[in-house]
Amino acid sequence: MLKLVSFCSYQCSTRTDKRNPSHSAAKADPIPKVTYVDNEPEFRWALLQDSMAFDKLHEGIKKFAEDGETLKELLRKKLQA
Repeated sequence: MLKLVSFCSYQCSTRTDKRNPSHSAAKADPIPKVTYVDNEPEFRWALLQDSMAFDKLHEGIKKFAEDGETLKELLRKKLQA
């Protein structure tokens, strides 16, 4: 049983290193931080360059607005009852 545990821990550690390329990527140079605090035009330009970010932001804002309308309707119904 003891040999089986040693073998398993060896297999698990070697498999993790081979299957997980993010382990070596985590040691790579960090991504530089970017701030758009006082620069809205630069933020909009960067957002337009990343179509997936643009689409996801649009989708999130749209769903948030829809949820707000749903909440208003539920509150109206509760207040009228």
